[in-house]
Amino acid sequence: MVTGIVLGVLALLAVFIAVKVAGKPGEKKYEDSRADAIKELEDRRKEIEGPKSAEEVVQALHKAKFGHRVGRVLLKDMFTAWEAVPRKHSPQKSQLDHVRRAIKRFTSFCAEKYPLIHEMAGVDGLTAKAFMRAELAERKLAPKTYNLTLTTLRGAFESLRHEAGILNNPFKSVPRRAPDTIHHAPYTREDIDAILSAVATDEIARPLITLGLYTALRRGDCCTIRWEQVDLATGFICLPTGKTGEPVEIPIFPPLLAELKRAAPAKHGPIYPEIDALYRASQAGVPIDLSIRGMCCLRPGIPGLSDTITVRSIVGEFLEHSRIYAFGSRTSPDEARIFIGSADPMERNLDRRIEAITPIYDNHLKERLLSLLDETFKDDTNTWILGPDRRWRRLTATTNFNVQSFLKEEALSAARNSKER
Repeated sequence: MVTGIVLGVLALLAVFIAVKVAGKPGEKKYEDSRADAIKELEDRRKEIEGPKSAEEVVQALHKAKFGHRVGRVLLKDMFTAWEAVPRKHSPQKSQLDHVRRAIKRFTSFCAEKYPLIHEMAGVDGLTAKAFMRAELAERKLAPKTYNLTLTTLRGAFESLRHEAGILNNPFKSVPRRAPDTIHHAPYTREDIDAILSAVATDEIARPLITLGLYTALRRGDCCTIRWEQVDLATGFICLPTGKTGEPVEIPIFPPLLAELKRAAPAKHGPIYPEIDALYRASQAGVPIDLSIRGMCCLRPGIPGLSDTITVRSIVGEFLEHSRIYAFGSRTSPDEARIFIGSADPMERNLDRRIEAITPIYDNHLKERLLSLLDETFKDDTNTWILGPDRRWRRLTATTNFNVQSFLKEEALSAARNSKER
C-alpha cells in the first residue's frame, strides 16, 4: 500500500514542486531553470523513496505542494492554540471568556459522544451538526445565542486551519437559524412609577436608577457623571458620546432634577460622591489595590485623579464570592484594620438581609487574611488589569503564579495532614 502511495507521489511531484521552467527551448534561461527543476525533483524523489509510513509520505506530498507540513492540534489544546493565533488587536476579556466556554462545551461533547476523535482535523460536518443539535436541545438556545455559538466555533476552526491541517471547516456546513424579531414597547408612565416606587427608600440604587431612566445612560456612565457636566440653570447634562467623543446635551426632566437637587449640588466632583472617596485617597498618595469579580465604575491610573489605584480581576477555575477589606498596614496585623463578609456592601445586603461585614480582631487571623491578599495580588496567570480607558487587558505572566491552584493545593495538603494526625 505504501509503495503505491510512493509511486503516486513521485508522479505528482513534477506538478507540485515550486520551481518553474522559464523561457523557450534552446535559451540559456530555459536550460538553467529546467536543470533546477530536475534537481528539485531528484531531491524530492530521494526524500520519498526511503522507508516511510503512509503518514510521512502524505506529509512530504503536502510540503511539496504547499511549502509546509500538515499541522496538528489536539482538541484538548484547541483553546490554547486559538488564543495563540497572531492578531492585530488582543481579544477583550468578555470575548475570551465566551470562546473558552464554547470550545470547552464542544470538546467535552466530542469526548463523550465521539471518543475516537482527538484532533481538530478529525471533526467533520456531521460531528459539528450533532453538537449544534445538542446545544439546541439541552440549552434551549434562542436563535441569536445559537448563531453566536456557531459563529464562534466556525471562526475558531477557520483561524486554526493551517495549524490543525483542516481541509474543510466542519462548521461551515451548519446552517444558521433565523433570528426572532422582538419589539420592546417603551416604558409607560405606570412602568416608571413602579420601578421608582420599588427603590424609593434605597439611597444608593434610587439615584442611579432615576438617572438611568431619564437619560438612557449605561450604569457605569451614571456612576461617573460629574457636576461640571450638569447645568441645572439651563436644564441640560452635557456629555461626550462613547463612540465619537462629540458632546451631546441630555435634557433634565423634573424627576431627575429633583433627584439632582437632593444630591446637594457642588461645583466640582462626581454627582454621587461615594466613589470619589477613593479618588481623594489616591490624590493624597494612598495606594489602593482592588481585586474584583466583574463590573467596576472606577477608572484607575488616570494622572492626577487615580494614579495609585489598580483594579484587577482573576478569571480562573473558581468564581470567588468572599470579601476581604484591609485598611492600613499590609505587613503588620497590629496596625491593619480588616473586615470580612460574603455580601456586597450594598443596602440590600446590609439592611434587609442577615449577611453582614464583620471586623477581625485576632492578630493570627489578620495575618492569615493579609497573606491571602498578598497571594491574590501575586497572581499573573489568570489576572486581567482594568485600564484608564475602561478596557480589560490580560496581565503578561512573568512568574506563572496561579493563586487558585496555590490555594487549592494548600487546602488539599491541610486535609491530608489532618487525616494523618
